[in-house]
Amino acid sequence: MEGSTAYEAIKKSFEEAIKELNEANSEYLRQRTEDLQDLMERMITNLSIKEEGQVKLNSKIILVANVIKPSSFAALNKEMLLGIITEEG
Repeated sequence: MEGSTAYEAIKKSFEEAIKELNEANSEYLRQRTEDLQDLMERMITNLSIKEEGQVKLNSKIILVANVIKPSSFAALNKEMLLGIITEEG
């Protein structure tokens, strides 16, 4: 993926793999898309983590997401977090 940022390359690669698994005949393989989605999110998050392990936030935010995993929440700089809105948990 020449010319892509690391973020773009990771996102595109994982989205292609997720699409292929979603089209698989095996229910087991289709269920693995959640695992790939989580791994993709972790890799992208790791690209933006400071050395001390917190996600870089340039301004105060209200985080809106479908789901926030405990490891993702732990990596947030709570001083910049005004609130959280989730669909699932």
